[in-house]
Amino acid sequence: MEFTPELWQEILFLADWLWENGQKAEGLRDIDLFQDLSLNQIRILRMVQIMTIPLFDNAVRPEGVSLKELAARLNVTAAAASEMVDSLVNRGLLVREPNPNDRRAIRIHFSQTMLKRWTRVQETLARLSREVCADLPEEELHLLMRTLAKINGKLRA
Repeated sequence: MEFTPELWQEILFLADWLWENGQKAEGLRDIDLFQDLSLNQIRILRMVQIMTIPLFDNAVRPEGVSLKELAARLNVTAAAASEMVDSLVNRGLLVREPNPNDRRAIRIHFSQTMLKRWTRVQETLARLSREVCADLPEEELHLLMRTLAKINGKLRA
């Protein structure tokens, strides 16, 4: 089987559906918080989330992420990353704290406000996913997850 534009159309349709219905769903109204952010600011939030909150248990890594690590993952300069982080700190979405092991470095993590919003968004997405996938056999869901993980692995490589 060949990958076709139809595959991407299906993926984008699903993403659009989640976005549109998620905004209407209770718990995802906080998604409006992203409406007036730049794409790079959203990327910063997403990368901080990826680097500090494990996907499955929502436990927070209290050490946060360094500005240098964040800039490297986003492929921007430390100065550019610092400017974007500052704007998100000013909005109350991120927190910058000194690194106790290196006085020259800072650690970045979600603020309590952002962490609460993230948790509500995740809970609502889980509920929407259960509703959408209720009629799919568990075997097909596992196959879908494995397939998406492989595609994402290729894209990250």
